[in-house]
Amino acid sequence: MDFRWRYTRCLPLCLLLLLATVSLSLAHPPQRKPFSERELQPLLEALEHDGLPREYLEQVLFDPRLRRLNKVIGLNAMNAEFTRDYSDFLAPYALRKARRFGRRYRTLLRNVEHVHGVPKNVLVALLLVETQFGKAKLRYRVLEVYTSLVVDSAPEAVDRYYERLKPKYPQLERDFLERRMEEKGEWAFRELSALLTIGREQGWDLYTLMGSYAGAFGIPQFLPSSYQLWAVDGNKDSKINLDDIADALHSVATYLKEHGWIEGAAPEQRREAVWEYNHSSDYVDAIFAIYRALDRGAHKRKPAAAKKRSAPPKPAAQTDPARPTPKMDSKAGEHSG
Repeated sequence: MDFRWRYTRCLPLCLLLLLATVSLSLAHPPQRKPFSERELQPLLEALEHDGLPREYLEQVLFDPRLRRLNKVIGLNAMNAEFTRDYSDFLAPYALRKARRFGRRYRTLLRNVEHVHGVPKNVLVALLLVETQFGKAKLRYRVLEVYTSLVVDSAPEAVDRYYERLKPKYPQLERDFLERRMEEKGEWAFRELSALLTIGREQGWDLYTLMGSYAGAFGIPQFLPSSYQLWAVDGNKDSKINLDDIADALHSVATYLKEHGWIEGAAPEQRREAVWEYNHSSDYVDAIFAIYRALDRGAHKRKPAAAKKRSAPPKPAAQTDPARPTPKMDSKAGEHSG
C-alpha cells in the first residue's frame, strides 16, 4: 500500500479540519471560570447572617451563570492610579448632545429643578458624563462584580493578582495591594448585601443587571446602597427604575440635595455635594465647567447657519481601559473609595 499517496490525499482534509478547529476556538473563547462551592459557602453564610434567606442566596449564588471577573479586581484595587480626562465632554459635539437632551426633556427638567432646587443644567452635565444619557455600554454583571471582589479579597488570592498587576504598576507593593483588596472586599460585601436585598424585594433577575466595573448601574450610575437611600420614583409608576429618565433625574437631584446642594448655598458647599457623588476634583471641575457652558449657551442667540459638525468625543482616559465610551463608569470607581 502506498502510504505517501494516502498522506498526500489526506493532507488537505487535515488542514481543513485544523482551520475549522481554530475558527471555532476564536469564535467561542474559553468561558470565565465559575466559583467553587467551597469559595461561595463562607460568603453565603455571611450574607445569611446579614439577614438574607438561605434559600434565596443559594438560588442566586449557585446559579451556573455566575462567573468570576478577574479584571475588576485590578480595576477596583488600582482605581486611584487611573488618570482621568473629562475634556471631551466640553467639546462642541458633546455640548450639542447635552443641549438636545435639555430641549427634549425641558418640562421634566424644570419640574425636577423646581422640586429639588438643583439647576437643570447641573443634572444634564452629570448624566452626560456618567453614561451619556444612558447610551454608554455597561459591560459587567453587577452581581459578578461584587461577588468577585468579596471572594478574591481572601489573602491567598493576593499573590495571584500581585503577579498580574506588577508589570503594569512597577511601583506596586504587595502590602498595599493586600490592604486595598481587603478594603474593597469589605466594601463589596456591603454593596452585595444591598444588591441582593433590592433584587429580592423588587423581584429583579440580577443576571440581567449590567453596570460598571465598580457595580454602579442605571443612567445615573448609582451603587446599590445609594439606590436604597436616594433612588426616587420620579414618574409615579410605583417602581424605581434608574434606566427611566424621570426616575434618574429625580434620584440624582435627591442625592445632591441630601448632600448639601441647596438654593443660596456657597459655591464650595455645592462643589462638596458633587464631590460626594464622585470623589474626584477633576470630576467636580468637569461638571461645573459643562454646567457653565450650557448656561452660557442658553443665553446666546442661535447662529444663523449651523457650523460644521465636529467629531464625537474620544473616550476619557480612563477608569476602565476596555470601555469605548467616555467615563461610563468612573464615578462609581472613585465614589466607592
